[in-house]
Amino acid sequence: MIALFTLARYGGSWGETDTASFTQAIQAMVTESSLVPRSAAYSNGYGYPVLGVWLTQLSGINLPSLQLYVSILLAPWVVLPAWLLFRELTVSNRTATLATIILLVQPEFLFPLLRGTHEKFTRGLMLICLFILVRSLRKHSKLHRLVGFMVAFYLCAFALITFNNLLATSFIAALALTVMLSWLALRRTGPVSDEKSTIQPRLIYVIISLLVIAFIFTFYAYPPAQDQIHVLQTIADRLGVLLLQMEQVASNPYTVVTAGWVSLPVYFALSLANWLLLVISSVIWLSQTLFVIRRRPFNSQNDLLLWAFFGAFALQGILSIVVDVSGAIAANLQHRIFPSFAMIAAPLTAKWLVTWQPKSIRLRKNLRIGFALVIALLAVLATLKATSEPLLSNKWLFHLPGERQAILWADQALANRWVWTEFDERINTALSIRNVTETQKVQLDQYDLEPGTRNLLISPVTRLRSLRLGEPIPFTADDLITYDNGQAQIYHLRPRTQFQR
Repeated sequence: MIALFTLARYGGSWGETDTASFTQAIQAMVTESSLVPRSAAYSNGYGYPVLGVWLTQLSGINLPSLQLYVSILLAPWVVLPAWLLFRELTVSNRTATLATIILLVQPEFLFPLLRGTHEKFTRGLMLICLFILVRSLRKHSKLHRLVGFMVAFYLCAFALITFNNLLATSFIAALALTVMLSWLALRRTGPVSDEKSTIQPRLIYVIISLLVIAFIFTFYAYPPAQDQIHVLQTIADRLGVLLLQMEQVASNPYTVVTAGWVSLPVYFALSLANWLLLVISSVIWLSQTLFVIRRRPFNSQNDLLLWAFFGAFALQGILSIVVDVSGAIAANLQHRIFPSFAMIAAPLTAKWLVTWQPKSIRLRKNLRIGFALVIALLAVLATLKATSEPLLSNKWLFHLPGERQAILWADQALANRWVWTEFDERINTALSIRNVTETQKVQLDQYDLEPGTRNLLISPVTRLRSLRLGEPIPFTADDLITYDNGQAQIYHLRPRTQFQR
């Protein structure tokens, strides 16, 4: 339903930076017939560009349609691996279903799924890897079944690395933290069964194997992936600036919250599901941690794993805030880590909700009705945030057909000249996706008007955004209209000196 709403809301007339980048990477792979194209290779992995090439060749769908329509319809595939993992962790179909619903009303989880990027597949592969891993930690009487789980796990893990080795590395780090936390917990509470005592050795073997695979991929199979090493060096340098209070000041990425939405209360309302999950799951985990401190053992191996997984991904979330403040990874690492955290926080919260039942049947019924209404409200709010609803968001993704047509005219009439498009990359990303196979002759200017830019694209959307953002449009009423298609105009600034045209 959310995917269909997104298609109906924008009708394919939308654009987004990462989607545009992957569109260019897929087209470069087709044009150069190379896994590592020189013009536009994605540095963190070739998985999604290869999948994009395969889907276009298999189905005959052109690349823009794949990125703008099909990629949205592929988002629901994560539901099945999520449900399988949650059922394995909670040993309950009812709890797994509830956890899946809780996960799907998280706007930070939904947003990357609706884009034409790798994230819908990296999240799904992470869920599958965790499912197979937890399932394989059971005792198996038949060797061939255990071998089958091992083969499936490493195939999925390798696929995860090829889609995004940076997220895969964070996944491996989370597994390492899980080993440490589970070891500390068992040291405190003591093992309650022979089954639990095998968790650490087997997970250590898995971590070492994954690190070897990631190393081979990074340094031999896909050299562009070595960029993450430079990222780590940048993180160290910028954290040094931040912690040692040197002269250079790192920017605060969270200041964009007030600029990205019409008001701060609107932002918090749309993010309500995130905050509720964060607070409730954290309280549950802290209460379980108190039981560990008091030497109270876990009821099952799955409870131990769920507790350790939560602690590992929560710690990564805390560290991501520090890295975000350093500004080393586009200042959005927290947005990358929170979906991973939500994938574990959802079953932890759902299990507590199912376990906790009031004695009064009437109260229980009223709570269920109230919970259903809250979930429906959170689903609406999450959809509005994940789709960057223009009524509430200042970051508009859509464009008018007339705006695109105006740029096509400028490409013929204003070749090698500059045209100002808008206050951000809204038009540029749309053109990068729609006209990916065409060579663009006109130069597009965005954000602040450059002194040498004499032509401006103006539309009703531009005027509305000017009012919303409080930014003046850099032209005057007597400037010349050189193109008008009814939806968009191209203005030419009047010459102010004898050297201007």
